[in-house]
Amino acid sequence: MGRDTLKKITASLVLSVPPVVMLLSGQLEGIVSPPEIIRSIDDGYFPYLLASLAVFLVSVAMVIASPWYFVGGAKGETSKEGRKPISHFLRHFLGRILLGEGLRSLYGIFLFVLLAVITTAWLPDAISEGDVLKTVGTIAYLLSVVFVTAWVYRPKTEKKLTVETLVYGLSGPWGWKAIGQFDCDDLRRNRRKESPDGRKLSLNIIPLYLSLWLHAVREGTLKRVFLLYTDMHSENDGSRFKPEVREWLGTFLQKASECMGATFNVHWPGEGVETIGRGSRTIEVKFIYAGSGNDVLEVKKGLGDHEELQRLIEEESEKVLFHITGGTAVMSAAMMFEAIKGDARAEYTIQNTYDREPEEILKVWDITPDMMPDVWDAFERVFERLGL
Repeated sequence: MGRDTLKKITASLVLSVPPVVMLLSGQLEGIVSPPEIIRSIDDGYFPYLLASLAVFLVSVAMVIASPWYFVGGAKGETSKEGRKPISHFLRHFLGRILLGEGLRSLYGIFLFVLLAVITTAWLPDAISEGDVLKTVGTIAYLLSVVFVTAWVYRPKTEKKLTVETLVYGLSGPWGWKAIGQFDCDDLRRNRRKESPDGRKLSLNIIPLYLSLWLHAVREGTLKRVFLLYTDMHSENDGSRFKPEVREWLGTFLQKASECMGATFNVHWPGEGVETIGRGSRTIEVKFIYAGSGNDVLEVKKGLGDHEELQRLIEEESEKVLFHITGGTAVMSAAMMFEAIKGDARAEYTIQNTYDREPEEILKVWDITPDMMPDVWDAFERVFERLGL
């Protein structure tokens, strides 16, 4: 059992005390009686108040003993000892911790349920009933939940974003057979070619090349690529690629190998591994079946069932990048849900931007504090569906 797991178990036990005491309030009334000065306003919640205040003090001590601190330093500043102000944690609590952990861990589900019950039931009821002891106890308990969770999660160390894992959704294979008409500069600068009828021809697979080139050639960090494919690309329920799609995609990878000086170890579905090209860097190419590509739960299941990808997100999420330009809108949405986990990020291609360097075309997306109102709206919709 790892250290992080032990911390989550400890946090869960500490945070379980006030709810348990609340359930046993009737049995504890004879054992723990309030002082005469507050007996007139006690509706049986004095034991709960004591438990909440005790847990609150413990949570404050946990924060003090952690790399977070309460006061001192400028907003968001990291001290020489690697400590950060608790305000930094609070700004990112809902998006980075609650949503991300709620999607992948039991502790996250535990937090989700606690906050749902506290903010939609206990606290509103206590205020509407005018119960002072229950209100104060619930506010103290709410702060305890946040502080104990801060103790569980250490501040992330500031470091340059390095992309070792790229996840990309393949669009429909329309026009892929024309890849031979594009040279290395055309691909790198996202240029369009003129077709015989005078129209400008562009390929929907070029954003994949832009991301490969930027993170493998310019940054030199890319090690592996996971490509999401759908029924448009495959046959027999995704067990293997359609022959023509496999040929076009193989031609693209061969061209990319020549332009990038890379070797691709391609793990074709149902076939095994094929080495394409020879170069100074080696990139593993693996595939994830996303069904029709039009069912977000189906796509999310494909991502969630891939053990290697989930392990990478768990262990080194800051090195995982989801490129959301390709594929269907549903595939992009499912990948954005995955990007919320940990420190994974999303990348996209600026629309209608041609004949530019990849750095000018690709942008990285991340959850920021100004997006929190939208996140909370999503929470409210979930609460309504759950009847909370």
